[in-house]
Amino acid sequence: METVLYDITTAYNALNSLSEYLDVFPEDILNFMFCNKDCSLDKFLDHFNINKDSLLDKEIYVASLHVTTNNDKCSSLEKYGLRNLRDAIQLDTPVGLYLRDKRIDIDFIKNQISYKSQSYDISGGFTGFGVNHDLDLVLYKLFDDYQINGFFSDDNVLDYGGGVKARPEFLHSLAELLKDQDIEYDWIRQKTQCYVLKYKADLSKFANYTFDIKKHEYYEEENYIELKKRLWLVKEGLNVINDDMFYDMIPERYSYMNFDVIIPYSDIVNIYTSEEYEKTFVKKDS
Repeated sequence: METVLYDITTAYNALNSLSEYLDVFPEDILNFMFCNKDCSLDKFLDHFNINKDSLLDKEIYVASLHVTTNNDKCSSLEKYGLRNLRDAIQLDTPVGLYLRDKRIDIDFIKNQISYKSQSYDISGGFTGFGVNHDLDLVLYKLFDDYQINGFFSDDNVLDYGGGVKARPEFLHSLAELLKDQDIEYDWIRQKTQCYVLKYKADLSKFANYTFDIKKHEYYEEENYIELKKRLWLVKEGLNVINDDMFYDMIPERYSYMNFDVIIPYSDIVNIYTSEEYEKTFVKKDS
């Protein structure tokens, strides 16, 4: 089966990805878009006589962007690949070593977080936000939101509200829980460098909800799920081109990996410093 790298991180990449995936000339796609602002997916498929079932004929790897900070020039990625938060805490990654240096022990066997005289039971996992919001947020990060997150597309991923260009979001949550802001700020003070990773992953590695698939649909036949993912990708590829062409912007679309996914170093397509990323991806007036 032919394999396609589907990349909508820029309008140019989206155009070429749609062209390769759908076997339609790029100039024909552009001509159609010029004449059909904000067109629907069905109208596009009908215009080019594309049968929806034919979208299953090629294997798809999807590109995504991930923002990280570290002090080892990304060398740990070569050893471990890109890992989820729980793995990163337990391995000798920059954040794992940093937490141990801070004497912060997050033990998934003993089910507790320990720091100085403080100890928190985490055996119950995340059950919702209640009285102790700071603890609940840490539990949420450790049990419900620890997968690798990224961006299929965005005007500027460095402007994401979680402040990930300065430090891992999790360090902020820990600092709030443990009442020690140095946990967050010492990471910044040690002059860690921000990087944007561009990686690729098989479509099956992404969580279903990334593609607006609802929980009640998870029990549908495999081809139903697979086709819905691919239709979503085509629609979003068109949206990226349309929004860039008519509104001078790129829509913000998040990617969420399945919890157990590891992105091997060989599947990291490129590593950009923040400056290199802005030069390559961000429009000057953004």
